[in-house]
Parts: sequence; structure tokens; C-alpha cells
Amino acid sequence: EGPDWDIPVSPALVRLPDGKRLIVVATKPGDVLGLDPDHHGAVKWRMNVSGPLAGDTLPSGGKRLPGMMWGGAVEGGTMYYGLTGGGMAAIDIATGHMRWKTNLGESAQSVSDASPATAIPGAIFVGGADGKLFAVSPADGQILWQYNTDRGFDTVNKVPAHGGGFSSQGVAVAGGMLFAGSGYSVTSAHPGNVLLAFAPE
Repeated sequence: EGPDWDIPVSPALVRLPDGKRLIVVATKPGDVLGLDPDHHGAVKWRMNVSGPLAGDTLPSGGKRLPGMMWGGAVEGGTMYYGLTGGGMAAIDIATGHMRWKTNLGESAQSVSDASPATAIPGAIFVGGADGKLFAVSPADGQILWQYNTDRGFDTVNKVPAHGGGFSSQGVAVAGGMLFAGSGYSVTSAHPGNVLLAFAPE
């Protein structure tokens, strides 16, 4: 039996500033590849996002998985991925260079932030397996806003509800609102059953 190193992330077909197309593929081991769909998938660049985050101090015996799991987002010539070992990475799609990599939580805890990323101008959203939802700056990865969804909520339909972790599900943005389904129970220790709607203050 080999390691669990498949390619779970949906490829992204993007257009470069010069008009050419590129397929961006990301993997669990942390490799990200830019492939040329007009030249039989020729590799234009390849890089790896694995390695420690700034300030990483894991407990004795702790281990961070390096790569991507569910999905990335494209905004302004950059690909954004939440990481299985925690944090987020931003990759320039024209060159394959990493623009930044940032931690989103307590550096002493390995919490997966690998839910699908969602991008809008000025913010990238990603959720963690512990139920925290983040908006980060596309410029430098600094946290703009965060919200802990792992708690009970009063609901509009009066059904008892509790938030939980984010994993395979990302957030949706529509009509000036952000919608987040909180509570992933397949592999998470934080199941839940709530749909949250956020509006600008």
C-alpha cells in the first residue's frame, strides 16, 4: 500500500495576461503544476508549497501534511490554496512563484485549512477543520476577519443547530452575502448542521 498522495483538487483552467491558457493542478504532497493545454500538457512550471510556516513550533512528534485537498481560487493572476497542514499559500500563475504563505491559526496546533478557497476582489475566504472561517488579504495573506462557527446558533426555522468544521465544503458569495455550511462529519471531529449567512456591517 502506497502513501495517500493522489490529486483530489479540481484542476483550474486560467488565462494568462498574454492571453495564453494554463491548467493549474495541485496535489496532496504539495506540488502545484502549470500545464500548457495547447501543447499536449507540457509542464510550464512546477513548485511545492510544503515546508514550515513562519513561526511553526509543533508539539513533540507533531507533523504537518504539506499540500492541498479540495480546491483553490483564482483572483487577479494568483492562485490561492488552503493547506492540509494549516495556513494558506498564494501562487503567481504566470511564473509558478509563491507570492506568500501564511499561518491562520495557533502555530502549536496542526489544523487543516484545506477547504476550498473562495475569492472576491479584496478578500480570500477559507475555513478550517476546527470551525474557524477566515477572510485574508490577497496582497499579503494577513487575516482581515475571522469567525468561530463551532458553536450553537438560534435558527430562523427554530431547528436546533450547531456549527462545526470546514473540509470539502467552501463558502459561496452572492448578492452581497456570504453563505457558509458549517459542520463536516465524515472525517472531522467537529460535525455540525448549520447554514450561516453573513452580510457586510
